[in-house]
Amino acid sequence: MERRRCAASTGGRRARSRRRLGTALMLLDERMDDLCAQHGLNRGDLALDPGPLGPLLADPEP
Repeated sequence: MERRRCAASTGGRRARSRRRLGTALMLLDERMDDLCAQHGLNRGDLALDPGPLGPLLADPEP
């Protein structure tokens, strides 16, 4: 019985953590758009290409 309760609470914690991470990433994306607009940049201006790794930030607009 205790084992089930522990597994259920861990699953709930993981779901909350995923939701919090998703929310944080969406807020970060919005903030990046705000900062780019404020400074007259687009996402492509922020892209770094370290060579064999490829671009780190892709421009979401074609």
